Amino acid sequence: MDFKARLEGYQISSKNFGNFEIISWSGNWSDARKIIIKSSSKLSMKVVESGYHEKGNLLLSFFGLGKEFAKVYKKGNYIGGMVLGMRSGKWYVKSEKLG
Repeated sequence: MDFKARLEGYQISSKNFGNFEIISWSGNWSDARKIIIKSSSKLSMKVVESGYHEKGNLLLSFFGLGKEFAKVYKKGNYIGGMVLGMRSGKWYVKSEKLG
């Protein structure tokens, strides 16, 4: 399993889900997804899994112009979603929806 994570030093806040510390990671996408969901379950915490884009808008998302979608898990179960944006190199919550 190839996975490395590092704290980015800031948080995002959402009305429905609370605050989340931002991490960046490198490695295999499927390994990272398993680790994120398993940590939510084992540590009884909420986590955000992002990186989902609208079809056809991957290039816009690369330049920070598109929408990035995120799934929110609590205790390993999906509880809602968020749309994220980037401003000055930092993520922020554009909108959110309970699942």
